[in-house]
Order: sequence, then structure tokens, then C-alpha cells
Amino acid sequence: MKEVWENMTIDVIEVLFRDLTDLLMTGILPNPDG
Repeated sequence: MKEVWENMTIDVIEVLFRDLTDLLMTGILPNPDG
């Protein structure tokens, strides 16, 4: 069970990281002034 939880958390972190980077890229590049 421990390995399963670790894999799940890693997947969630990767997805969240991708979403955050996408938001930052789309939020910063088109509107540098914010």
C-alpha cells in the first residue's frame, strides 16, 4: 500500500506542477504587466 500511495502522490504532484507551469506560461507571456 505504501508504494501505491507514493506513486499516486507523485502522479498528483506531476499533474499539479504541469498545471501550474501552464498557468504561469499563459499568464505571464501574453500579459507581462499582469
